[in-house]
Amino acid sequence: MKTTLCEMLEKVLHEQIPITSRMGIEVTDFDGIRLTLRADFGCNTNVHGTAFAGSLYSLAVLSGWGLLYLKLGEDNMHPKIVVHEGSIKYKAEVVGMIEASCVSVPVEYDRFKKELQSRSKARIQLTSSILSGDHVAVLYSGEYIGRLTN
Repeated sequence: MKTTLCEMLEKVLHEQIPITSRMGIEVTDFDGIRLTLRADFGCNTNVHGTAFAGSLYSLAVLSGWGLLYLKLGEDNMHPKIVVHEGSIKYKAEVVGMIEASCVSVPVEYDRFKKELQSRSKARIQLTSSILSGDHVAVLYSGEYIGRLTN
């Protein structure tokens, strides 16, 4: 279900990261713990007729970034969020719908938020996945940094 928060994040992505619009990225669901993004398969294919690896990486990274953006916004915090490092495993081809989900672990998020409040800078590790059918085709792990600025 698309909520106002999803619509707001989608607008932010399209306005501040223009390639997201070209990729056909939509924010499809946010339940407070999990964020799901979808990309248009037709805009993100490679010469083999499967999803382009760069698009899969971008979507996975953005699902983590977007999750932090929304969760911190709910907590009335608006830090600069950057990806510090990330790694990805391509386990299977993706054909058809491209959907990435990132889930927040409450204990880790609470630690991140407290550190951000007390030190104005914090790090958190997030994992995103992209399915192909019923199995994980892509697994991404990334470290994100939040920094409060004046």
